[in-house]
Parts: sequence; structure tokens; C-alpha cells
Amino acid sequence: MAKKKRRILVIRCGRLGDTAISSVILDPLRHIFENVEIDWVTKTEVADIFSCESDINPIRFNHTTIPLLIDINKIGIIIKSLFNPYDAIFNLEVSKKYDNLVKFTRAVKKFGRPYHHIPDDRTEHRAKHQMRIVNKCSSNYPEQIAIPNIKCKPLKELSGIFDTSKEFLVVSPSTSKFGKNNHRGYRNWSFDNWKILIGSLIEKTNFNIVITGTKKDYDNFKDLHTENVRVMNLAGKLSLTEYATAMKFAKYVIGVDSASVHVASAVGCEKIIALYGPTYIKSSKPYETRLNQVHIISKNLPCSPCYATSVIENCNDNICMKKIMPTDIINIINMR
Repeated sequence: MAKKKRRILVIRCGRLGDTAISSVILDPLRHIFENVEIDWVTKTEVADIFSCESDINPIRFNHTTIPLLIDINKIGIIIKSLFNPYDAIFNLEVSKKYDNLVKFTRAVKKFGRPYHHIPDDRTEHRAKHQMRIVNKCSSNYPEQIAIPNIKCKPLKELSGIFDTSKEFLVVSPSTSKFGKNNHRGYRNWSFDNWKILIGSLIEKTNFNIVITGTKKDYDNFKDLHTENVRVMNLAGKLSLTEYATAMKFAKYVIGVDSASVHVASAVGCEKIIALYGPTYIKSSKPYETRLNQVHIISKNLPCSPCYATSVIENCNDNICMKKIMPTDIINIINMR
């Protein structure tokens, strides 16, 4: 007789990079609960990152701030739990917007807000913060499995999209604030620098170059040497699992503090080059494991990090990112 599956509800309804970091909890939960199935509350546009995970059922939320009493998704979770309670709920959010969902959803045990508030104060990596919530339940798992980990498709699945027989690297200029000129876009690197970088990669390496981003980025990226046969503009052309596969098998993934470098870490990309200026490196850098090597490029200015402070709001020029030069990246790649 098959052993009954343990049912877990995970609440982490963030962007793609946030979700990639939070995947750190998956293997520890599988170890703690053994035969487990996981319902994961996630943003709709992020849900397909779990397409290759057979034990994860994404619960898609189009909106995250709707009050409980008029939110069909939240009410649906609560009603189902009345008839089939969860073995455990793990609320990985730091804000209060899911507190009532946790309170009214039936479960044997509940961890995270509103019962265990563990603030994210940026003094530790966010993956470690997420694991502190899991550890309220149990720390009975091998420490080495507590790393971000997302499954993806085999490389051959991309052979119809580009030539996978040749070594390639991924360049990801995009962020959720790409194109914004005010302080909200200050972790971006300039378009001119991306263009210079790709030109240098064409000239000084033998790699093919895959450019990733969103559908709305595609036309913006047409000037990034896409007329060259070695450069492929795949912004908006890949599913999330294809995107993850490209990250995994790239020789390098190059990006700023954005989803690309965090997904690259979670799928085990060999080498990641991440450009940091206003954000907190210690808490938000790509998670380094035995499977990957992370290179952080930062000018470490006295005013950095300043993200989510009055310093960045009053900054008129994101000099911390502008001081990073394309040669800084080329020098790392040429050291291989």
C-alpha cells in the first residue's frame, strides 16, 4: 500500500529572482517530510519555473494585495484545507499581507508569519533567512542540501532554438526596472555598456551569445549586435523552463542583481558574473555552491549599499553602476 503523501503549503509570492532564492527550502522539506507534495503560492508569471518539479503544484495569484474576503484564490485554499488540512504551512513572506491566509487555513503546524516573525534585515543571505523559517519546524536534514535548487529541461530541448553544440554564454541586461531613469532603475547597467560588452565578447572570445529578457525587451535589444550570427536575441522567446535551461548550460551568465543571476545559481550554472551597485551584496548576491562559481563586480563606493534608503532616493546619478566597465567583465572571462 502506497504511503500517504504529506501536504505542505508554501507561501512565497515574489518575483522570479525571489522564487529562485526561496527554492533553497525544497530539498530540506523533501528530506524532513519524505513523501511530500507542495502547494506553492506564487505569482502567475513565475509559476512555470516549477514545470519540471513533479511534486510542486503552483497556486497562481494574479494579484497579491486583494483582501482575504474578496480573494477567490485565498478563499479556495482555506475551503480545501477544511476537508484536507495541510501537514504544515511555511509562510516565507516578511510582510503581513498573507497573515490571515495562514491563520484561517487548516494545518497541523504553521511556520513563519504571523507566528514566527523573522525579519529580513539584510545581514544574511536571503536564502539563509528562508531556511531560518524552515528550521522552526526541523533542522534534521543534511546541511549541504540547503541550497537554491530548481530543475530544468535537458540542453537538447533547446536545439531547435539555437545551436547548442557550440559553447555559449548568457547576457541578461533586463531587470524588473529596466528603462527607468529614476532611483528605481539604479541597479541597471547602461545600454551603451551592454553594447560595448557584447561587441568585446564577439571580438575577444569564441562564445556564442544568448541575450535574455522579457517580450517588451526584444525590440530594445535589437541594437545589441544582433546582426552578428553569433548573437541571438531570445528576449521573450523562451519559456521559463527553457530560460532556466539556457542559464544552466551557459559557460557564463552575466547580469545585474536580477532574476537571471539567481535562476542561474538555482539551476547550477558553472560561472556567474553579477554586477552590483546600490543593492546589498551580502543578502542578495547569487548563492554560491559547490556547483557554481560567483564573481561579484562592485566598486564598493562609500555610499553603497543604499537600496531602500533615503540615500538612493536623493541620488541623482547611479555612479556605483556607471563606474563598472565592460573590461571588468572581459578580464574575468579571459582569466578562465
